[in-house]
Amino acid sequence: MSNYLTNYRWIILSISFTILLFNVGTRYTFGLLLKPISIDINANRTEISLGFTIFMLVSALSMPIAGYLIDKYGPKKTLIFGSVVGIIGTWLTGYIANKWQIFLSFGVIYAFGHAITSIPTISTLINQWFDKNKGIANSIAIAGNGTGQLLVTSSLALILPYLSWRYCYFILSVIHAIVILPLIIFGIKSKAILIRSVSAE
Repeated sequence: MSNYLTNYRWIILSISFTILLFNVGTRYTFGLLLKPISIDINANRTEISLGFTIFMLVSALSMPIAGYLIDKYGPKKTLIFGSVVGIIGTWLTGYIANKWQIFLSFGVIYAFGHAITSIPTISTLINQWFDKNKGIANSIAIAGNGTGQLLVTSSLALILPYLSWRYCYFILSVIHAIVILPLIIFGIKSKAILIRSVSAE
């Protein structure tokens, strides 16, 4: 049983890394897509940049809510909820027609989902599974932040000349829906339930 749980910890760590990779990667695409968005909806970059300011404010204010949800429902249910909200916010961002809509879709809805699925929730999940080496496990998971900023934005930069910025947000929302959300739902298991299941065998 010990070997099984040890191996499963690496699955949890991999899922945590992947969540943060796409979470932060999606966040930083805003800077990449700022120019085409401003041209498309006929707003200057300063006005559009206010959407990111609102994003930062909402993210900060959402952190205590994330903490409450983690304490009450646990990291898995919190991650599922945050991912669904993030998917909705990302998808709606691809449909915006004016600056006020981006304030709502990206600055509020996506920001809330982003905060719920960020480091506090992931760290709680990691700490539940790792009795030892929690520091290095958290560090590996959080490395997904920088990796996502590099890989996701670089990948979108390559396809942006061929697809509109709207399709970029659609692609991101689809990836979250068919990759990240299933990983959370089916990949993250309760440690206590898993121990009882393995012991019964």
